Amino acid sequence: MQQVNLYLPEFRPNKDPLRASQLALLSGVVVVLLVLYSLYGNYQNTQLQTQVSILQNDIQTVDAEVAVLRSKMPKDNSSAMERENTHLEKEIEKRRLLQALLQDKNLGNTAGFSTQLEGLARQRLGTVSLDTFSLLDGGRSLELSGWLRKADQLPLYLQNLRQETGFEQVRFGVMNIERDPSRTDAMRFQLNQPGDDS
Repeated sequence: MQQVNLYLPEFRPNKDPLRASQLALLSGVVVVLLVLYSLYGNYQNTQLQTQVSILQNDIQTVDAEVAVLRSKMPKDNSSAMERENTHLEKEIEKRRLLQALLQDKNLGNTAGFSTQLEGLARQRLGTVSLDTFSLLDGGRSLELSGWLRKADQLPLYLQNLRQETGFEQVRFGVMNIERDPSRTDAMRFQLNQPGDDS
């Protein structure tokens, strides 16, 4: 069996203090680092002072330009301001009217009358003859006049017309049917605008 002696001199910890040469080297490195840091800080301060002086010159230039512009401004521009105020008040009034129109959501007929005209062309009876027709209130009400051979054909014609796409929301007024002494084969009819008592 072999024994190892751990107390040999090469295995003992070194408890010698730092040597003078090591201390001098360490002190020299610290001094060099401090000198370099001081030089770098001095360089940065110089750069910042240069930038500050440039910015101060720029501020002085801008102040001079502002003073020149202020001297060129007219002393009294109240008439221009009054014109601008009047213009702005008119614009505000226009926008209020537009807002009221949009809130009312009554923009009139935005789809046109083509579907209603096509519906009038499709719905025809041999016993009904139109002389005139009027689409009123943006196409929401209808006036008709013409001739009939039988009095019961006008309600049938209006019922057929109501089934057309363009006439689903259209209002019909009061029907008037009367005999015309000049014609024995037909009766005169008139469909007035809703709310029209004539």
